[in-house]
Amino acid sequence: MADNMTIVIDKSFLRGTQSDKIQNLCREHSVLMISTLFEELMLADKKDRTICFQKFPQMVNPVIPIENVGGLMRYEVEHRTSCQPVFERRVFEQFQFHPKLAEGNFSFDSIQRKSIEERKKQLKNESVEDHKEASALVIGWFPELADYSPGQDEKIKELMKKVSEDDDLIRYRYNQIKPPEAPEGEILSRDWALFRRTQAHLLYALEYIRKYGPDPDPNVNSEKLENEILDIDYCITGSLAGCLASKDKKIREIFRIMCPDGRLLPD
Repeated sequence: MADNMTIVIDKSFLRGTQSDKIQNLCREHSVLMISTLFEELMLADKKDRTICFQKFPQMVNPVIPIENVGGLMRYEVEHRTSCQPVFERRVFEQFQFHPKLAEGNFSFDSIQRKSIEERKKQLKNESVEDHKEASALVIGWFPELADYSPGQDEKIKELMKKVSEDDDLIRYRYNQIKPPEAPEGEILSRDWALFRRTQAHLLYALEYIRKYGPDPDPNVNSEKLENEILDIDYCITGSLAGCLASKDKKIREIFRIMCPDGRLLPD
């Protein structure tokens, strides 16, 4: 494995990888923890959460917690430059996980419990609906999807390839949805979170259409969509870092489309 790699790690990799391998990664490389991973661990049941936190080395700065995708984009809007190098967008200079998280006797206080419940509701309601609306918008952007029926995978693969390779397409679509204060798409490159977010959301919208069609049942399984919405953040930050550690098949597939020259762990 290359020296001094910057690696975004997700919950599937953390949960499914032996402790010694996780600890070696943390000691030998810059392992980034995005807020989505911490959020997933907080939303998990106690047993699952404890198992995951036990895998981190008990040391100062076992991982580098960085800004969430929204924070990375705000940095770019404010500074008119990309968020690179992404590991410098850290939230804390020095920190350690609360030891009780790995001991299995950590208890949430009332404020934390309220925050977790509010986040669950937000994912279930607002985020899922936003994802459905974005997917409907994408149909209008790609006229060839007007008569699409679930199962026509080749048509979706062709469009995903286009989203992967055509940077001008990403800039054009970004300009259509960007707020007035955001930089113009013409200055964006693949090193920008604004570029990668646009690309990732296009890909996940196409994947949504592939599975459910242009006029999906409003009762589509919300829990699955909640997971996919969280997955998008790993693909965005992983493509910015150039390396993603995940065992989730769909995350790996989307990352490879976004970042064909990037590194995927496990190999």
